[in-house]
Amino acid sequence: MLADAIRPHLSDSCTIDVLFPQGVDPHSYRPVPSDVQRLQRADAIVFNGLHLEANMESMFDFLSTQKPCISIAQFVPKSKLIPLDEHVYDPHIWFDILLFGQAGKQLADSLAKALNPALASPNTRFIDSLIQLDLFLRQSWAKRSKPDKSICSVHDAFSYYCRAYQLTQMSLQGVSTTAEFGVYEVDAMVEFLVKNNIRVAYTEVHSMAKTMKAVQLGCRQRGHAISIGPPLLTDAPAPGNNPGNHWPGMVLENSRILLTPIPYD
Repeated sequence: MLADAIRPHLSDSCTIDVLFPQGVDPHSYRPVPSDVQRLQRADAIVFNGLHLEANMESMFDFLSTQKPCISIAQFVPKSKLIPLDEHVYDPHIWFDILLFGQAGKQLADSLAKALNPALASPNTRFIDSLIQLDLFLRQSWAKRSKPDKSICSVHDAFSYYCRAYQLTQMSLQGVSTTAEFGVYEVDAMVEFLVKNNIRVAYTEVHSMAKTMKAVQLGCRQRGHAISIGPPLLTDAPAPGNNPGNHWPGMVLENSRILLTPIPYD
């Protein structure tokens, strides 16, 4: 997502080497020796921040004494971040299209300033396309009734998306896919689905589908039928040539899934 957000604002002479393998979950990724070598060879390092790459923070701190190491989160006003605790914020900022897009432009400008001003390549058309996409999604969600303006999924990744389009989010896990959950969280989601007459719950690409089967069974026991929707993209774009294999395309693909009516039994 980060590479896709800054690439339009940098010249073709700038090579962007994406460290994480395609489709990997950054919450749980642990660097291997070849990653360290690639980071050492780089002229600069950019990352999301907000503890998304928790297993690599000490490495970034060390390398920052040798080269520019810049997080995109530092270009997001603190007032726009969603707090989780006193000093902890939700890292899934890429689901706010305009917020992430503007921060990506500022990050690219900062990167060019630190390395070589000639690397900067202003691209107003890209920002304009993000504005149009955001407007399209606002208009699409505004047409939905209240029960159809909720996202029930496995982990808490959609707070920025829900804030942007005035939706409600319910999840089993916290913001990290490594967080644990149990019977209490399943029961809470069942209660939420039944109480709000919500008929679809979604799995995620990096989650186990059987988790939502327990939610579906709990709803059925209370006389409330739900369907399990297609898996949503959360912490990485889709692999290969699948729809949503880039940012902001992954946001658009999720929106297509969420806005498509799904029959329930």
